[in-house]
Amino acid sequence: MKKIHQVHPYENKEFLKSLSAIADQLRRTIEAEVVGFESTPAAIAERRAKVFDPLGGFEYFVYTYFLHYVHTEEKSQLHEFLFTRLPEFCASRRVC
Repeated sequence: MKKIHQVHPYENKEFLKSLSAIADQLRRTIEAEVVGFESTPAAIAERRAKVFDPLGGFEYFVYTYFLHYVHTEEKSQLHEFLFTRLPEFCASRRVC
C-alpha cells in the first residue's frame, strides 16, 4: 500500500497563509475590474497622480470614486466651493 505524505503543520500553515494572500489579491483585482478600474500598476499610478494633483485632485477623486453621489456633471454652488476651498484648506499650514 502506498504511503501518503503527511504535511508538516508548519508547511500547512505557511501554505494557507500564502493561499490567503493570493485570494486577497484576486479579490481586490476582481473588485477593481468590476467597477471599471484598470488594475495594472501603471493605471493605478496614473489615478493616484490625478488624485494627488493639488488643484484638481479632489474634484477628480469625487467624480471618479463617488460618482454615485454626484449624479450630474453640472456642479452645484456647494461643489464649486468644496472643489476650490477644500484643497486650499488641506494645503494650508494653519491648524483650525
